[in-house]
Amino acid sequence: MFARASGNVSEIFMCLTTPALFTSTNDDWATPSAIITFITGQYGPITLDAAAAKNTAHAPYFGPDHVDPRRRDALDANLIWADTQWHAPNMPSHTFVNPPYGRRMNPWVDHALECAWHGVPVTLLLPARTDTQAFQRLAQHAHAIHLISGRLNFTRPDGQTGRAPFPSVIIHLTPSSVKQPTTEDWVTLTHR
Repeated sequence: MFARASGNVSEIFMCLTTPALFTSTNDDWATPSAIITFITGQYGPITLDAAAAKNTAHAPYFGPDHVDPRRRDALDANLIWADTQWHAPNMPSHTFVNPPYGRRMNPWVDHALECAWHGVPVTLLLPARTDTQAFQRLAQHAHAIHLISGRLNFTRPDGQTGRAPFPSVIIHLTPSSVKQPTTEDWVTLTHR
């Protein structure tokens, strides 16, 4: 609760901090199709959906429900998304990531930067929280940043819909936009 004095009258404003507004107990919200259409129109077909499930994937994917155990943990330290064996065949590689939001997002950002540095373009859909370390790290390496007007509506596989309580951003990384990692970056990447 915030209080503001205005002359002799105190006005009380409730601060909406209900956790449900900022987090979700489920990570299986599908990326809106309009976002996928925009991304593929700008950057070409997606050949790997690195943070998906079988019923939300837009390309070959990594996800906890994958039948191939090697594709269940996209953040495995030995796994590089840039390896073409993971991508759809006969197309230039392009990885898409709509990671779990919140504190668990940082390892996904690290992996995306590493993938782009290894030669594969990566497009991420994230909350537009420009004050976060994750956003600032990506912004300094971005080929393009697209701020999305309004709030996105997400849908779960069971049909439940929900509106994001924050604005969203699309960040596109290319091999030429990602600077060679510094020693500090490699320490971060290798100690996830």
